[in-house]
Amino acid sequence: MKWKMGFNSLTATIIDEANIWVRLPCLPMECWTLKELRSVLRQVGSVLKMDENTEKRYRTLFS
Repeated sequence: MKWKMGFNSLTATIIDEANIWVRLPCLPMECWTLKELRSVLRQVGSVLKMDENTEKRYRTLFS
């Protein structure tokens, strides 16, 4: 479902799935690989993409 101006969650149709951005504060640096992130996030869902800052470890406050 595409975002629309004036969206009202109370009247919206049921959403079965959604892409979300997950922050993982204080994640140890050894877990900052795609393989480890997939393992950590398995309970949330599938990892679709790793952003460049995480992949290159530019901003290390959170993954």
